[in-house]
Amino acid sequence: MSVNLLNALTKKQIGTLDRIWNTLKNARNYVQFSSIKELRASGIDRNPHMIVEGRSCFMSNKLVELLHQMVNEISDAPAIKENFIYNTVYHAVFDVLRQVVEGKTIGNFSSVILDKVSKDLEDEYDQREYHFPLKGIKFTDITEFDFGDVRIYDFTEQQLQACLAQAKESGDEVEWMENFLRQCFLNKPVAAVTSYGDRDCAKTKAREKARLTINYLRFLICVLLHSRTHENLIKISFEDERFAGTIQSMYKSSKSKFIGTSSGVGRRNIEDFPMVAARIQELRDQNFYDDISSFAFSSSQTEIEKAVVSAIYWTGEAQNDYDTESAFLKYWTALESVFTTEYTEITENLARGVSSFLVFSHFRFAQLPELKGISREVKRLYKLRSKIAHRGLRNQLNQKDINIMSMYCAQTVLALLDIRNHGFKTMRDIQDNVKRLHQQVEKIESL
Repeated sequence: MSVNLLNALTKKQIGTLDRIWNTLKNARNYVQFSSIKELRASGIDRNPHMIVEGRSCFMSNKLVELLHQMVNEISDAPAIKENFIYNTVYHAVFDVLRQVVEGKTIGNFSSVILDKVSKDLEDEYDQREYHFPLKGIKFTDITEFDFGDVRIYDFTEQQLQACLAQAKESGDEVEWMENFLRQCFLNKPVAAVTSYGDRDCAKTKAREKARLTINYLRFLICVLLHSRTHENLIKISFEDERFAGTIQSMYKSSKSKFIGTSSGVGRRNIEDFPMVAARIQELRDQNFYDDISSFAFSSSQTEIEKAVVSAIYWTGEAQNDYDTESAFLKYWTALESVFTTEYTEITENLARGVSSFLVFSHFRFAQLPELKGISREVKRLYKLRSKIAHRGLRNQLNQKDINIMSMYCAQTVLALLDIRNHGFKTMRDIQDNVKRLHQQVEKIESL
């Protein structure tokens, strides 16, 4: 990637940065101290400093503020923000500043200084393929599958040996690498994602893509097993985010003085999600697998596609949550991302939206006589959501409530994808159609 700050910044921004730079580069604005005691007493002994004519010169608090203002201005430019974290920009700017203050670099701000900062950023930019070990997926008759930009594969002994051969070729410590891979990766499902940017930014983007893929699989669990959501049977997660403990407790009887012990599964995976070739084909045929993966990571999603991705993400986060109230709120976030395009009549819009999607979509998840019952149920559940979110109440939910929310979210997303494929372009179009359908039903019932 070619980084050019002259193109990334506006003329007004460059003018502002030029004025800041003139203050920052002036060595007379830096503070020198005659002793360590004087330095420590100043309160700026931890501020950035550089060497000028053999003496340490410290930045005043005002200079530090200006330096951060400059870095913020550059970091917020879209082309920079997308590929570099703040610290990378900070070090690029400070390294060039130090060269100027120490007299090692001179030149015009816009033609020389910004060019040097740009080149320093370019040096940090790279294409990297990140691999994240996962928990909760079991491969059977296949060893990998793709979801858009993400490949999930079984890390076998063959994969390990290929990594060791590459490590040996690049001069890495092979013995250490082998121990690491055997402990952290071998015989585990792994998500591989290619990403761009500096090391930290690329890793963050790669992990977010992997997380969305995991949430798609969790969403599928809701599609397939929503009636058993409360049992927490299958949990798919990053290996470093998994729960692994068991419940251990002791009790004392006040009547018999008996001391007993009990143990339970705790917050850990009970079953793995079986990934077989037939399931991938089923997803392609019935659950919009190719459709979703084609736009899930696109930077030019439509309004409806954004709603689909958001709903899948929060449905997945809810399915993975062991805390019932927390999961319940996340399921509602998924539904609200679809039905709350306006901030008025929220409850009514949710009730109309969910009931219409379930009754009138191509899937026909429910029949017309069920429309009002679903609408009432949505309102009841949303009232519970308000009690939990705004009053912090607990123990308000039963198993059925969480299962229903899981079902509503799964079926809403499938219905939204079906509606998208029937010519609707915006969420406003969908909301208007939902209102129209309900008005027609009310009109028929009044006859």
